[in-house]
Amino acid sequence: MTNRNGLYVAIAVLVVAVVGLAAAYKYEADKSTGISIVAGENGISIEAKE
Repeated sequence: MTNRNGLYVAIAVLVVAVVGLAAAYKYEADKSTGISIVAGENGISIEAKE
């Protein structure tokens, strides 16, 4: 019975890790929306990101 409990704990830890990584990826992907402001040789460029 103890081995089975350990297996359940290991599976739960893996599920939490996968969900956490997916949430972090989604957060980083959403962060790239908005505007981009670039100042270069040709002046200032403002572009909308979607």
